[in-house]
Amino acid sequence: MYELEDLQAESIDGQFYAVEITPVKITKTTEYLVDKILDSRVRRGILEHLVRWKVYGPAFDRWITASDIRRQ
Repeated sequence: MYELEDLQAESIDGQFYAVEITPVKITKTTEYLVDKILDSRVRRGILEHLVRWKVYGPAFDRWITASDIRRQ
């Protein structure tokens, strides 16, 4: 049995068997899907968006530069 935590070191409710989980390697080139852009601003001449990520809750909302968003 495994007890898991999210990327902010918060406990995930429940316990899991090894067959129920899949190891994931996160690198600097890992891409995340944006659910929606919540807000926009310009800081120091750079356009930034407040984004909500797919699968992640509001605790993970982040400001990122517009140039880091790749449209499909």
